[in-house]
Amino acid sequence: MHRILFVLPVLAAALAAQEPSSGVAAPRVPRAPMILPLDYSTPQPAAKSGFLAAPGPSSTSAAARRDRSESHRVIDAPALDRRAWRDPSAVHVDRGAADGALWAGGADWKARFDARGFDVHPFLGSDAPTNYPVRFELQRVTVGGEELTVVAATPVVTADVVQWDRGGVVESVALASKSLEQSWRFDGLPSRDALRLDVAWHGALQAEVEDQGVRFGNEHGGLRYLHAIAIDALGRRLALPIEVAADTLAITVPASFVAEAVFPLVVDPVISVYVIDTVTDVEGSPDLAWDETSQQWLVTWWRQFSATDMDIWAVRLDAAMNVVEPAFTVDYTSDYWHLPSVASHDYSNQYLVVAQVSLDGTAAEPTWIGGRIVHAGTFAGSGAQFDIERDGVVGLRGRNFAPDVGGDSYQGVAYYTVVWTHETSATNRDVHMKQVDDFGNLRSSLPTVVDGSPGNEWAASISKSNGDRGSLQRWAIAYLRTWSPTDEDVRGALVTWDGQLIAVGGGFNFPIDYSGYSDAWPIPSSPTQRDGTGYRYFMIGCTRTPVTGQSSLGWVNVAVIDDAGGLRALADLRTLENITHGMPLHGGSVDSDGCRFALGYGEGDPFSVGFDARVCTLGFDAASNTIVPQDSRAWPGQSTVHDEYAPSVCARHSGGGPVAPYYGLAFSIASLNLPTTYGIAVCDYRGHAPLIGPVTRRVRDCGGLGISIAGSVSLCERIDFTLADSGPLTGFLIGPPVDIPFTGCGLCRIGAIMTTVPNPYSLTVPGNLSFVGLTLSIQGYSFNRGPCLGTIALSNIIDFTVR
Repeated sequence: MHRILFVLPVLAAALAAQEPSSGVAAPRVPRAPMILPLDYSTPQPAAKSGFLAAPGPSSTSAAARRDRSESHRVIDAPALDRRAWRDPSAVHVDRGAADGALWAGGADWKARFDARGFDVHPFLGSDAPTNYPVRFELQRVTVGGEELTVVAATPVVTADVVQWDRGGVVESVALASKSLEQSWRFDGLPSRDALRLDVAWHGALQAEVEDQGVRFGNEHGGLRYLHAIAIDALGRRLALPIEVAADTLAITVPASFVAEAVFPLVVDPVISVYVIDTVTDVEGSPDLAWDETSQQWLVTWWRQFSATDMDIWAVRLDAAMNVVEPAFTVDYTSDYWHLPSVASHDYSNQYLVVAQVSLDGTAAEPTWIGGRIVHAGTFAGSGAQFDIERDGVVGLRGRNFAPDVGGDSYQGVAYYTVVWTHETSATNRDVHMKQVDDFGNLRSSLPTVVDGSPGNEWAASISKSNGDRGSLQRWAIAYLRTWSPTDEDVRGALVTWDGQLIAVGGGFNFPIDYSGYSDAWPIPSSPTQRDGTGYRYFMIGCTRTPVTGQSSLGWVNVAVIDDAGGLRALADLRTLENITHGMPLHGGSVDSDGCRFALGYGEGDPFSVGFDARVCTLGFDAASNTIVPQDSRAWPGQSTVHDEYAPSVCARHSGGGPVAPYYGLAFSIASLNLPTTYGIAVCDYRGHAPLIGPVTRRVRDCGGLGISIAGSVSLCERIDFTLADSGPLTGFLIGPPVDIPFTGCGLCRIGAIMTTVPNPYSLTVPGNLSFVGLTLSIQGYSFNRGPCLGTIALSNIIDFTVR
């Protein structure tokens, strides 16, 4: 009761300390990105002390199979429906490759088109050892032995038809989901003699003659090149044999058909894919970002075309996670694009997708960081792929791995910040970063070295966004430094919106967790709004294990730092959520809605109990430096025949949305039915509060004065109250609930302690965890009319509980 009596003064003080509305952008002038030497990092201490000692892992018995009934809440998570996300009847055309080549694909093939011809890559399953493209080029055309001129030409695509004007002949390839139909059109010929086309081919597949054509294949499958026909303008048709040589296909139209043909004359074979056995289709590593203007999510993930080729796909979803258009490609080349990450810039209505890229994914290959701008909005386009850091092209020498990208919701000039692991030598990796503008231009050719110590730093990650208040914005970076072969530690850095590292404790990076355990893949959230003491807060989640690499024994740890680099709290998620089952936990993707944090993680052991994705809401109490659980172990309700893992969390607030518990969660799934299938699932996680919070009405009115409420009764969110009457003589009583007779006014009763506020009234609930569970009441009054004393009317009472 003591807390209730003082709630309104505390609320008033907290509201006064809140930051101004984000509707007007504070002006800011960018500085050049910071470029410093490689050896300026804060040194690692010689010995560890003062770390949080977390309990060791407990064993999991076979009887401890996952029981979804333990979950506090089940949230709807529609699994990947390939018919809706990757439409099997669709043809995808993509001209975003860095070399300008045209790529296209269907359900079981993709192809690269250039000035001379095209390469067809049959999809033979994600487990195929490599790609097996077959190259086709029109080498020669002769009429009666006389050679026609055939020239190279830039391919042009219109309505799913690729076309080259080669001088005496127009070559086309009509693109369909399950085939490519090649054709050559002759509008005239120098004579009416036999017409012969020689098509050069080469590839690793073996050519064999079969009925009506040629088969290019191996033990996995391949391509069929069949059904060549000649067609004239009157529709007369003639089936043509296809002759096969070591490197040439020959198609001949006999002189008898040419002599009577009405031009144009078309020669037309068909290319299709066949497979020997069941085809696996593996997808994974989803990430997502929100764009407030278009009210859409962009979800990205990789699809493994073969063991040496990964493609990046994306799909746009609405706020309820419904598909708004079929999936499209971010990378469709034969390069190996892996580990995609995405962030948004709401002002320019776009996203930046980054990935680790190599030629074929093998350890010996050069590895670089690639990116591509994807515009927001249904059926919006994409920019060209570009290199962010690549040995011999831009940046420093060495290989680069595992990028992450942070966006900016500022309504004006803003940049993306990309972080990654750079391999300086075989025994030394460092953390680098670089900024990219909203046109895909690099702000500097050289990277900013976040940590370039002689030690081994890796697994860098950055906040999904840097907040929402102009020049005060900053990202948090978290990464690992190797202490010993069995012990990895978490370090951090802070970055301003224009690429300046913040000095903390005499250096530009600082320790977050120096425990005696081994940590992996730390992920920092976006910052909260600034609190009454002037700080913003970031949460970092990571997987902790007793020894490096023993993820089957792991659990999830969380830390909170402030925007000055101060470590505020460390906690074990098992303790926070009272998890006693002993199954390992892994992951720790976290984001902030500007007030609290949502943490996605995996739970389970693949060898005995399987994997479940989980998500929870955590708050931070700055007064006591305590992490407080708010919503525990919610389960995205997949079938028990699915494994779910690698969750990624993004708050709408990170993409320009309001301070409200609206989150997206994306994760990989594997069906345990045979054959095993893989895909992506998403869900809309509402954190700790529904759209309209827990609200009740007490009928205590007199005079028929109407009162209405809108908004969400949750920390940091706004609640709007309106009365039916308006004017200077109306208002509200707000405070702890009471039920007091209004002396001399019959049935009229007062339902709140008499603190008055104007009509209409908007209350933004402070982000103070002590208010969670607090019930307040509001009642409207009017001195314009009413039965009480002839002038006063009172409304019903609305009671609401803060969540």
